[in-house]
Order: sequence, then structure tokens, then C-alpha cells
Amino acid sequence: MKIHHIHAKNYRTLRDTIIKFESNYCAISGHNNAGKSCVVRLILHLLSNSDATPWRFSEYSISYDVDKTQWLKDNEDISIEYNLSINRADDSALVAIVEKLSTKTFGEEELRICVKLRINSDNAKASFISVNGSELDNVSRREFLKTLRSSNNLLSHNSTANTDEFYMARGRPTVMYDFFLSQKDRKSMAQAEGVLQRQAKKVARDHKTLLSSMLAKLKDNFDVEFSMPDVSSSSRRMPLQIALSDRSVEVPLTSWGSGTQNRTHVLLSILRASRIRSREAIDNRTTPIVLVEEPESFLHPSAQAEFGTVLQALSEEESIQIIVSTHSPFMLNQSSPKSNILLKRLTQRGKTLETIVEDTSGSEWMKPFADHLGVIPDEFKAWRDVIASSNKCLLLVEGDLDKEYIEFLRSKFPSKFPLPHDVKVLAYGGRGSLKNATVISFVKQVVPKVFITFDLDAKTEVQRHLEQIGLEEKKDFLAVGKDRPGKKAIEGLLPEKVLQAVYGREVGLVSALADVGDERKSARSALKKKLLEEFIASEDYSESDLKDFEMLGRAIAKALS
Repeated sequence: MKIHHIHAKNYRTLRDTIIKFESNYCAISGHNNAGKSCVVRLILHLLSNSDATPWRFSEYSISYDVDKTQWLKDNEDISIEYNLSINRADDSALVAIVEKLSTKTFGEEELRICVKLRINSDNAKASFISVNGSELDNVSRREFLKTLRSSNNLLSHNSTANTDEFYMARGRPTVMYDFFLSQKDRKSMAQAEGVLQRQAKKVARDHKTLLSSMLAKLKDNFDVEFSMPDVSSSSRRMPLQIALSDRSVEVPLTSWGSGTQNRTHVLLSILRASRIRSREAIDNRTTPIVLVEEPESFLHPSAQAEFGTVLQALSEEESIQIIVSTHSPFMLNQSSPKSNILLKRLTQRGKTLETIVEDTSGSEWMKPFADHLGVIPDEFKAWRDVIASSNKCLLLVEGDLDKEYIEFLRSKFPSKFPLPHDVKVLAYGGRGSLKNATVISFVKQVVPKVFITFDLDAKTEVQRHLEQIGLEEKKDFLAVGKDRPGKKAIEGLLPEKVLQAVYGREVGLVSALADVGDERKSARSALKKKLLEEFIASEDYSESDLKDFEMLGRAIAKALS
């Protein structure tokens, strides 16, 4: 099953809002109270399976008095329209129900299901359901809605809420995790209590292989082990304990850090969905949607970037729709930007009003997300051009003068400074900008090839920040200059005749370098500009004059090729 869009009118902050889900992996983002939770609740309202965990309150009903939009002037109805699709290969169980209720036979075609719900001011509720444009009658509508909510059509995980279930095992409460059992699994386990443990180990090994393959996509090296509790089960679900090993010691999942626990919980939801889809008999199959709230919770920016990539890959590999609500730019769909949904609230005369979907189309789709999610604080405005760039290959340099050097060298001496033609050079505004790990990690995620340069005199300060987010010297960044007094910047690579000409002519500026404060800073800046001007104006350079620039150019070209 897949959700294609939800059209909500007069529901909470959704005055008249259409939310489109364009692909297998969709991310809903925006400020706090922008309306993300409203969309999540609407999905849960239609598909949440209360039968799966009857001991836990999981009702997402809609009540007019509680959920009506506060700006309603008249007693307008709350109306919700869902547009879904199913097909026989992935959702044969639902297709069979539709055929039974509609008394029609469908082939392999995709069925478009439209579910309309309406609640009036008296809290009276009505539903309207159509299949490929043909409406179902009253009895069929109720039966279909019941099927939607009682089948395994949605698996949800809220990263900020405790979802652990406690069982009594050997006289003490133990955290267990529910796993889906296919018909074949249940039949095998029901044959005889004497073979229960052997069959359970087989199922656990199967889960171990699948979850291990998912965990292997992460940089952290974890082994996984499942163990069977002292209970038997012939139901559709079975509790299993989980332990992760870091190659040296096996530790229960609950003893790991919150980030590792949450990441594993999310992968378990995808694992359950995968098994439900693939292990049921082909004539009784469903493909659940996986809904995850804030999957980035408790994770470092570099781990968020890695996990976001893994989730997107799994949604395609497993052919499962994964919908996330997130405050992290790393959870956005990079391969299909139109699958990202940015919500914001309108304001009028200082009053916050309804939710709308902000337009993020075009090549600069990342910029509004970066602005809303606080990726680019005011002190790092220089990064905005980098975020907004649609180029797939970027060379990031400290300032505008560095950019002019690079552009001149690549155009004037292409054989000695052989940058690939698709490399765009952008200035990031000074070494201080390299201390923002979130920004740099985000840039590395959204731009396929990025290389960063900075002055050699900043290496001690800057290299530590870059290596903390997993970047490597020469592969991802390089300090520019020579390890000699006065040469620890790009100007240190200039031919001696350029330095001598400028320093001999600008005696006053050279003398001002001995000053302190603004005078020294101003003289240094002026000298830098004059050195660049002299370098560009001169044309007669020998092989030895340009050897240092040639080494720099080839190092950058190698990293970006």
C-alpha cells in the first residue's frame, strides 16, 4: 500500500491543506507546531491497528469539539480525504476484500482507493469510499475501513516515546520486542511443543540475518543476537529479546545509548514490514507503510547523515513506503527533492494561523529547508550560497580572494591547474564557518563531491573539527600554504618575483604589519589584494614559478575526480 495524498479541511491547523507523498521515502519537516503532528495523526487515524497491541491506548479518533480548526467562523465540517493505491502483487489481501465488497474482479492493475471522512458540528461521522472511481455502499464502506485498521497496513514508531513492552521472564520484568510470524512460521511452531525451541531459533536466525544486513549499512560495527524467552506462541506475533555486540561484548539493546536503541527500533519496524510483505502467502499479502517520528533523535549529525541515507536506500530495496516527520536536514530525500514536505504556519498581524505547504520546487530546494530547520545560523550566512547551489561538485575556499586565485589559475593555466570542468568554486566566509559540524555534514550529504581548503595557519584549529565529523585530509580537505613564517596561506605559493615586486613597492603597508589591531588587519588585507593583482597582471611565469600552484591544483583535481 502507498499513500499518495491527504487533503484535510478544518482539522486542527490544517484549514485547507493538501499533503502529497511523491515516492517510497517521504520526509515531513518544519518548525515546531507547523503541523507535522497533524499529518501523522491523520495517517494513524486511518491505518493504526489497535488490535496489534490491545493493552496499549492507541486511539486516534477525531472529535469535532477537540479537532476543529479554531479559525472556523461557521460550523463547517471537518473533512479528510485520503488517496491510496494497492496492487495484487503487494496487497493481495486487500485486493481480495475489495473484490468481495465491490463484486468486481480486478487483474494486475493498480487500484486507486479514495477514502473520505466527514465529521459535522454534532460530531456525526460519515465515510465515503471509492475504488477506481466507483463508490462502495454503506455496509462495504464499514467493512473496508475495519479491514484497513485491523490489518498490518501501518507500522509506526515515535522516537521520542518509550515503546518498550515488558514481559515476565523467569520471575522478572524483561524488555521484549514483537516480531511478525508468517503463516508458515505459525504452522511449524504449532505442530509440537517439543520442537518449539528449534523452530524459534530458526526464526531468530532469519531475523538476525535480515537485521544484520540492515545494521551493516551503518558505519558502527554491530553484531546482533536474538534469544527466545520462556514462552510459546502460535499468534501472529512473538516476543524476542535483542542484544547487540560490538565485536567484543554482547549487551542487551536497552543497555546501549539512546541513539543506538532508537536507530535499531526504526530498523526493526522496517524489518517487520519487509517480513509481512515477503513472507505471507502471495494470496494473503499486505505491504505496510512505515511511519517514523523523528528518526534522527539522539544521533550525532554525522550519524544522522548516515542513517538518513540508509533509510532512503531501504525504502527502495524493500519497496516499502517510509514516511518520516523530522527536524533534521539529514532525513530529507536527496534523490527526489519533491518527496520532501515543508510545512509552515501563516501569520497575520502577529497572529499564527493555519498550516500551508511551502513551495520548495526548483534547483534551490534545499535553501528553504535549511532556513526553516536552522541549519544556517546568522553567523554562517556565507554557507547559504553553498546550500542553494545545484552543482554536484564543489570546491570550497575561505574567501573571495582565494576564489579569484583559483578561477584565474584554472582559466590561465589549465594544464597546470587541471580542475574538472564541472567544479564550482564557492567561498564559505572564513575559517570560523568550518566549526559548524551540522552545516558541513549537511553539505557533504547533499553535494556528491565536496573539497574544502583553508589557510595553513588555521590547520590546528580547523582540522580537529573536520575530523570529528569523519572528514579526511587530502581526501576531503587540504591546508594551503607553506610551513614557513609569512607563507601559511595561498599567497605563500606565489612566485618570489611577485612577492618582491609588491613588498618593494608597498613599503608603508609592509611596515604597518608590525602594528596591532585594526591597522595591522587593514594592511594585511590591502597587501593580499595587491599581491593578487600583481600575480594576475604578470604573464611571464616559468615552470618553477608555478610548481607550488600546480601541486595544489593536482591535489584538488585528484580529490574531486
